[in-house]
Amino acid sequence: MKNLVIYFVLCMLLGTFVGFSQNQNGPDAFVFRGKVVLKKSGQSISGVAISSPTGDTVLTNGLGRFEITTKIGDELLIEDERIETLIYRVRQKEEVLILVEAVTSTTTSSLGRSPVSDVSYKHQTLLDSAERYKAENIEKSIDFVAQSISILGKRGQKKELARSLSKLGEIYQYHKQLDLAIDNYEDALEANKTIATSLLLGKAYTILGRFEDTETLLE
Repeated sequence: MKNLVIYFVLCMLLGTFVGFSQNQNGPDAFVFRGKVVLKKSGQSISGVAISSPTGDTVLTNGLGRFEITTKIGDELLIEDERIETLIYRVRQKEEVLILVEAVTSTTTSSLGRSPVSDVSYKHQTLLDSAERYKAENIEKSIDFVAQSISILGKRGQKKELARSLSKLGEIYQYHKQLDLAIDNYEDALEANKTIATSLLLGKAYTILGRFEDTETLLE
């Protein structure tokens, strides 16, 4: 029974990738826009991961805004270590304001403008640029990611480093360089484990037929 369940999950993952393009461009799909802000202060939050049921993942920009292709009724995963994880159901096509709760009061204060947040803001801006050039210029896109890593310094802010590595994985995967994509996803998870990166890695494993690795990751 266990093997049957695992086989079913693997088929779902593979099927998601096979039909990904078709689903994204289906008649019901649309570009959903929103902004993520703290419920108490109304402050926007950059770098929050937004994941759709198809596995598409984007990060909010420096103003807390994001765009993701989805459908009415889909549930989006809103995830970041600074906030309470939230499942948001898409009910309309208009731009929405998504209110989230900070994990702690200490976390909330860390979102203010400080040397650390300045680095985080620049880091997110560079990742936004990497995403912008992902399709049309892989060299330029990778260069933006490299810059996003270099500004972190020797202290190694693991969360930001993981985002850079995960973005690098996405770039390589987009250009069908799956081995390089997997290497970067694995490094990203070693720096900071997130559901979004785990899903990306699991799907990359599945495309290459590495079902045992996918099974281990899911467990």
